[in-house]
Amino acid sequence: MYQLNNIHPLFIHFPIALFATGYLFDLIGILFNRPKFLIAGWYNLLIGIPSLLAAVLTGFLADTLYGHMMEPFPLYDTHGIIMIFAGLILISVTAIRFKTQPEFPGDKRTKIVLLLVHGLTLLIIFYGAHLGAILGERI
Repeated sequence: MYQLNNIHPLFIHFPIALFATGYLFDLIGILFNRPKFLIAGWYNLLIGIPSLLAAVLTGFLADTLYGHMMEPFPLYDTHGIIMIFAGLILISVTAIRFKTQPEFPGDKRTKIVLLLVHGLTLLIIFYGAHLGAILGERI
């Protein structure tokens, strides 16, 4: 039960849920001009970062069993590389928003770009999660 391949799945769902829910809250907050949703989106994004770091750390531990990071090519087909890449993008989005928290910085165009980046990063995360499920033989 407490093997390395069973510990990582305990940590991965939390950041995925936080980033997806945060995006939904941000989208509602901007589309319907609801500042309280932007606050909720900000806190989901903010809490998602430490949970992301925990998921990556346990992922490196689980990789000692699978070893897929030893040969990371092609990059688009390696679960760990994709998830680290998406995590770095979300850390960047958090850093950009940190100055104006919980609001989005800049004009309407900047808000749209940040929402698009966050949304596309979620698609990358979902794809990476799918690869992880295949790697862990869960599907």
